[in-house]
Formats: sequence, structure tokens, C-alpha cells
Amino acid sequence: MRTTKWLEESVCRYFDCGFDCWVNFNLSADQRERPPVLPGQTENEFTIKDFRFKSGEVLPELRLHYVTLGTPRRNSAGEIDNAVLLLHATGGGSTTLLSHLKGPLFGPGQPFDLTQSYLIVPDSIGHGKSSKPSDGMRAHFPHYGYEDIVAAQNRLVTEKLGVTDGPRCR
Repeated sequence: MRTTKWLEESVCRYFDCGFDCWVNFNLSADQRERPPVLPGQTENEFTIKDFRFKSGEVLPELRLHYVTLGTPRRNSAGEIDNAVLLLHATGGGSTTLLSHLKGPLFGPGQPFDLTQSYLIVPDSIGHGKSSKPSDGMRAHFPHYGYEDIVAAQNRLVTEKLGVTDGPRCR
């Protein structure tokens, strides 16, 4: 519980949103399964065929689960110019994370105002609903690291979602 209290205070201090943004990682299965309902929310999967890991191993189909929020806005050149890649290190899925951060972060005038931003929230390789060893391959799942996670998420953002000018950092 000490770690959870530290996280609560850190998140709230960083986003200056009071204690309404408390994140509780000790959720029941029913709570984890309820998807949040936010403006423009879609939940989908991107499958990369024959994904080659840095180790040289190849996975015939790498599945990346992701959630998008808001609406993509295109500039005069037709490029999406309001994409924000929101990464998380919860070890869980994006749906669970979003259900706890929705109030103080995504409303009008908030850090990730969904009337202005198009948020892309992927589950990393090995986490959430993305491909992971426990899907059946266990010890035969390719060895992966951060380079593989970044490469896969880059392909999601560029190939699947069509963001070519790199999401902004906030």
C-alpha cells in the first residue's frame, strides 16, 4: 500500500488534480473488465505479420492492442497533427489505466483534452491484451526488450493509424 500512496501523491502532484485521480491497482476482476466510455474511444488490435525481434527471432503474428481517444485532426497537408502517444508502465492494460485517469485528465482544459487531442494508448508487447508469452508459447516466446516494444509501437502509429509526423510529447 505504501507504493500505491506514493503513486497517488505523485500523479496528483504532477497533474495538479487533487486526490480525485487516485489510481488503485488492486482491482477486482469485474472492475478490470469494465471499459471506460470516453469521447471518441475505440479499442482495437493491430497485427504485424512476421515481426522480427532484435534477437533475430520472428513471431508469425504480433498482436498489439490499443485504445484511441478523441478525434484525429488533419492539417492542410492531410497529416494528423494532434496525436499524443500515451505510454504506461502499469504492466496491465490500457483499458484499466484509462478507467482510473479519465476524470481529471481528459476533460476540457485538462492535460489531455479530448476535444483537442487524439490519444493513442497501446498495450506493450507482453502486457494487457497484446501478444505475450502466457498466450501459449511460454518459454518459446521470442526474447524481447524496449527496442522491440518501440519498433512495434512505431509501426502501430505509422502503419495502422497513419500518424507520420510523430506524436507530441507533453
